[in-house]
Amino acid sequence: MLPHLFRRSIKILALNQVTCCFILSLICITVLGAPVLAALNGTETIITTDTTGSFQMNPSIYGDIIAWDDQRAGIGTNTIYAYNLLTGFEYPVLPDPANPYLWQTAPAVYGDWIVWQQDDSVNYNILAFNNNTLQIVPVPAMPKGLTDTSFSYFGTPPDNVLPRTNGTAVVWQDYTNDPHWGIYLYDLSFGSGGVSDPILADPGYDQKNPAISGDYIVYENWSSGQSDIYLYFGVNKTAVRVSLFSNHDLNPSVDGTSIVWQRNNETTGFNAIYLYDILTGQTLQITPAGSLFNQVNAKIYGDLVVVEDDRDDGTMQVYAYHLDTSPFHEEWITPGSERMKINPAVFGNRIIWEDY
Repeated sequence: MLPHLFRRSIKILALNQVTCCFILSLICITVLGAPVLAALNGTETIITTDTTGSFQMNPSIYGDIIAWDDQRAGIGTNTIYAYNLLTGFEYPVLPDPANPYLWQTAPAVYGDWIVWQQDDSVNYNILAFNNNTLQIVPVPAMPKGLTDTSFSYFGTPPDNVLPRTNGTAVVWQDYTNDPHWGIYLYDLSFGSGGVSDPILADPGYDQKNPAISGDYIVYENWSSGQSDIYLYFGVNKTAVRVSLFSNHDLNPSVDGTSIVWQRNNETTGFNAIYLYDILTGQTLQITPAGSLFNQVNAKIYGDLVVVEDDRDDGTMQVYAYHLDTSPFHEEWITPGSERMKINPAVFGNRIIWEDY
């Protein structure tokens, strides 16, 4: 059966944390002075429980807030919902009763802010909402006024998509340099009165899929004819290439001084996950060497990396890697299911994903 025939919901798993000889997001016990890694020990909880027949997709997490896009209001409507893990309170972030066909997608959470892309039937716009102050910031992106209704935001939309935030600024993928994508940035402290900064906008080739952490922005640069991962330093407004081989490198994620992304091996045809240390310049493969399966869509927070993995009969599942062990300790987060588990995200010892 096709995956889209199944209901999608959002689940979370909180790994237990125990301090012994070192700190891990799993059970760590000591036997004769040596650390022993036990099997996965955590609590799995379904977040979206009252949504029969609906889709909940694209989850994001930071602190105690989870956000996702949700179709429970009916066909033709997609609304950003959020859930507070401390209070158990679930709410639509910014509904618009006057617009029965509102289409909000691709949320990202950081600090007090939730950002997302919003389709007003003409353009994709970027909005930001502060959970603490209830401030709404329509990010001054630059719509082109195109009306192509056949696009997907992973394909060729006309405007502004895939926003990400570090809690003080928003970056996104912008189509102002038609027919090529660029990366734009907006300082949230300006409220609604500032101007967007085209930090990486070249009319000759695409720059796509940004992610941000602190002063670092990572993105896909397509100037070589295929995708390479680049790092932009906001402090001096310079960019450097961090994936130095002729492979197809996609979907970067950054936290602190660590970058992860997926790389396609042109010889084997499989995707593996790589890690780059900004401070040392060292690149490591996270996926076990020689693995004949795909790992994609990696996300990182601290010493924990989560990925989609298709080794289980080709069905995507969620795996995690602990970077504070040598070699990296691997865990299967979603065992015992025939259905897909995709779009993982991580904060601290909490992992969320989209569950079929």
